[in-house]
Amino acid sequence: MTLRQLLGHTAGTVGGGYPGYPVGSALPSLPQIRDGRPPANGPGARITAVPGTVFRYSGPGTMIVQQVLEEATGLPFAVLAHDLVLAPLGMSDSTFVQPPPAVTAGRAASGHGRDGAPVPGGWYLYPEQAAVGLWTTAADLGRLIVDLHRTFADDAGALLRRDVLCTMLPRQAAGPVGLGLWSEDGPHGPRLVHTSDTLGYTCALVVHLRQGSGVEVLTNGAGGLAVGARVLETVAEEDGWPPLGPGQSYGRRPPPTAADPAPTGRYRLDHGLDVCIQQDGDHLVLLSDQQPPLRLVALSPTWYRAVDVDLDLVFAADGLTGHQGAQGFTARRARGPSEPCTCPGRAPCPDGAATRRGSGSAPDGRTPGR
Repeated sequence: MTLRQLLGHTAGTVGGGYPGYPVGSALPSLPQIRDGRPPANGPGARITAVPGTVFRYSGPGTMIVQQVLEEATGLPFAVLAHDLVLAPLGMSDSTFVQPPPAVTAGRAASGHGRDGAPVPGGWYLYPEQAAVGLWTTAADLGRLIVDLHRTFADDAGALLRRDVLCTMLPRQAAGPVGLGLWSEDGPHGPRLVHTSDTLGYTCALVVHLRQGSGVEVLTNGAGGLAVGARVLETVAEEDGWPPLGPGQSYGRRPPPTAADPAPTGRYRLDHGLDVCIQQDGDHLVLLSDQQPPLRLVALSPTWYRAVDVDLDLVFAADGLTGHQGAQGFTARRARGPSEPCTCPGRAPCPDGAATRRGSGSAPDGRTPGR
């Protein structure tokens, strides 16, 4: 495998993220995280696919990058990030230190679950620093966005050179990620799109490099994407952002291009159960057994996130890749986009019907989104 593959999530490492640790818990070392040994509670950095052949979002792959950086420099990742990125950009309220320093913890907003209750202890800890360990503020993240615009404009005072940024933008293999950046390119120039969540927090970011515009939404609630999608749509309309497609807006389903698959249809998960993706007005919904339909927000023509649960779906011509917390899963397309989606044990689900439900579950037996 290569660093390029690891940064683009195409190195074949096991998929998924990290669930975090309650405040006061014993935190694993980097070798324990890498190997998946106690007290680590996430997947170890195993290779389960031929490197370079498939996109699979992989927190463990990012942790390999962290280990390479630390071994090459002899410095902890949090120190490297501070000295090379955070301090030069003036991001004085940001840190990768875990647990967070007292000054950061004293100002941090407590996370909240979907029921509105505060997370016990205020938040969880994420010693997987490179993958999920950043503490930051809206103002600091805005400084990063401004510097990305300066870099793209070839400003000599920017942190990166323009040619370096342009090397990072093109997507790797069949995935939506460049070198660490979730990127798209179209007639209006490159656009960076990313969402992130930890227990009790949800964030979203969109950056238009050519237009010099962008927005970030940081929320301290597990259901914050519902707010974030509204904010993105409003800012896009007010600032005149380039459209995702004819008649579409941010947060709604963008139409696929000739190179993008149509997401609607039936998908068969790894272990044989099915889920249905249906059109419901200007949004998509995921239908599965014994739970209400899940509304999906479009972040790109191929990348969607569920509004009410922790679930990301990335569509390809032959199927989809899903990410739910620390779990990753894949599903192959069971029917073409133009055929009716027949949910198991149900009548055919016509396009737009969000009342039928099929069955499906993630690799651990849970229905995706539950």
